[in-house]
Amino acid sequence: MQSNFIIQTHKLQGHKAAVYCLCNGFERHTFFSAGSDGVICKWNSELTSDGILFASTGERIFSLAAFSEFKVLFAGTMLGDLFYIDFERGSTAKRFRFHQHSIYRLAKWNEILVAIAGDGIISLWNARDGKLMDHLKISNAKLRSLAIDSKNNTAFIGDSNGTIHILSLPDLQIIHQIHEYHQKTIFSMCYLESEKYLITGGLDAMIRVLNADNQSVIEIKSHWFCVNDICNLEGSPFFATASRDKSIRIWNKANWSLVKEISSPKFAAHMHSVNSLYWMQFMETLFSCGDDGIIYGWKLNIENDTK
Repeated sequence: MQSNFIIQTHKLQGHKAAVYCLCNGFERHTFFSAGSDGVICKWNSELTSDGILFASTGERIFSLAAFSEFKVLFAGTMLGDLFYIDFERGSTAKRFRFHQHSIYRLAKWNEILVAIAGDGIISLWNARDGKLMDHLKISNAKLRSLAIDSKNNTAFIGDSNGTIHILSLPDLQIIHQIHEYHQKTIFSMCYLESEKYLITGGLDAMIRVLNADNQSVIEIKSHWFCVNDICNLEGSPFFATASRDKSIRIWNKANWSLVKEISSPKFAAHMHSVNSLYWMQFMETLFSCGDDGIIYGWKLNIENDTK
């Protein structure tokens, strides 16, 4: 592992409080962020500062999803409101009040938005007009994590009891449930489509890997505290995890070994919980955000390191 495998490229400061989520922008060099201040910011990865205020909701935002083909952005809030922002039609925003508790995760599946919330309900929304299409209550526990297998039209959901729920899309039929897969809440999920593995992270600080036969193939004590997010670094041999222990860790997908840790004092990194990760593949740059209100960019010199 060469010494300059990871280089900090961005330190973006615009939010006034904790940043909880990141997602793709409408152009490949842009991305969105949101968090406790209720503000959605748009950033240009080709710049090292000067974010743009995209929208303000007045509520804590826990989740984001952007459909670049429609120029539509969804935001899920702590109160359970879903904001639909249509940039093509002049950034008009609509507020949908369906969920009774926090919307913790949003994900894209074809032209449909998938949402999960603390009321135990998964809901499907039309990305073109924001209308509710279907919903199903699958647990009495909070639904905290979500991953999509687009090839097999499958949704994986993790709840606060440590259970994984596997559903078919779009009919929301329960295919399989794995109870007590983690000892406590499953906070994060990432599906590796090429490898056909589901990686999960929990309040128990473990990451576990589930294969296509729904069998657990590995369990790793990955962090000191809960795993808030897992991100596939597409086009590379790696994935990344973010934790409440203030660190980001880079892992090898081939053998599940730890490759690198990004944390203070070795790096000028987050000083509080790291909440969300976003991988910009064409730049080989991983963006991270946390409770300190800062967004960092980390350039990974993958090509040179894997020769």
